Parts: sequence; C-alpha cells; structure tokens
Amino acid sequence: MMKKFAVVLFSLFTVFAFSQENNTEKGWIVKYNPTHSIDFLTFPTITFAIEKRINKNIGVNLEIGHQFYNYKNQLLDTIYDKPRGFKANFETRWYWKSTDKRNSGFYNGLQLFYRYNQFTRTISYTQESTSNGFVDTFGVRKTAAGAILVAGYQYIMPYNFVLEAYFGGGYMYRNIKNNHRAFDKSKDVEVEGVDQLFNRASVDLSENSGSTVILTIGCRIGYKF
Repeated sequence: MMKKFAVVLFSLFTVFAFSQENNTEKGWIVKYNPTHSIDFLTFPTITFAIEKRINKNIGVNLEIGHQFYNYKNQLLDTIYDKPRGFKANFETRWYWKSTDKRNSGFYNGLQLFYRYNQFTRTISYTQESTSNGFVDTFGVRKTAAGAILVAGYQYIMPYNFVLEAYFGGGYMYRNIKNNHRAFDKSKDVEVEGVDQLFNRASVDLSENSGSTVILTIGCRIGYKF
C-alpha cells in the first residue's frame, strides 16, 4: 500500500512540476520536517519533502515520512502487529507577494494526505457484571486520509537555506481495525490510571473509526538548489 501510494504521489508531483517548465524558477527545495519526529499525537516519523516552484506564485510540495521506532515504548509479551507506519502528503501552494529579493513570502495551500500506522496495544478493564479485572492485548491498524487548508511563511535565508512555518485545519476520515481483541466496549469498563490520562487505549478501538476535524502546525528546514 505504501509503495503504490508513494508512486501515485510522485507521479502527480512530476506532472505538476514539469507541466510548466518554461515558466519555472531555477532550483528545487529539499526540506526536513522536525515536527513529525516528535509527533506523539499520531505517531512520529522521519519526514523529508521536496518542493518545486512552478512560477513566482505557484508551487508543489511532496512529503513522505517513515516510522523508525516504537514511540509507545511497549514491552509486551505478545506482539500481534509490530510497530510501523508512514505518512505522505501532496500540497499545491499559492505564494503571495515576495517580501524580499530571495522570494521569501506567505503562502496558502491545499494538502491531500494519507497515513498508515500499526502497533500492539494493551488495555486494563473490568467487567461491569462481575467487577473482575483483566488485561487485554490486541493489534491496532489505522489508516487516515483527508484534506487540509494550510497557511504558512517560507523564509529563504542567505546561502539558500530555508526555514518554513505552517498551520492549518481540515477534514480526515480514519479507519481503525483491531485483531485478537477481547475487550467489549459495550460491556466492559476501561481502568484509567494516572499514566493513562493522555494515552488511553480506548482511542485505538475500531469503534472510533469515522470522520473528524483536524488541526496541524509545524515547521520545516531545508536548502534551495
């Protein structure tokens, strides 16, 4: 799935980047997204992007990230789904009037994204009928796709180094699948400890699939060549 989606995004990026080659500015921008490396609200990835300015006002940006480590630090006896995931997005941008001769400036964009993540979860719960306590270990597989309206500022520094900040909001459809799960949300009650307040296992249940509004904020650092 990751390879197929990456091929589609790269093909789309190539079409946009070269369709108006006669009007394009010289150079590309390669960027690293440090925000994604510490994104523990979804999952952290090592993420790189490449941008091509079609002309002074229009640009396209392709970004792909891969999860290289288990951010939940789980030490589980049973592993149903080994932790792994990826993020990918394609963004078209409209740059407003440049603020300096190096073409720094504000932009608005439309970002289409897709991400996949899988891992093994544990949940502590009691049965409502008996008050007996249990610990359940189950697999989680998540996919999410959507669109975000983005606003940002890209600063082209001396020696062609690039600093970029952005924020935005949009719509996402999320699909969650569980396997080897014994916990029944309709009958059982999750036990909430102090360490679970911001990491409740119940958010990873298949019942939470569906549409939602999302927000994004971050920065990128790069080099124009």
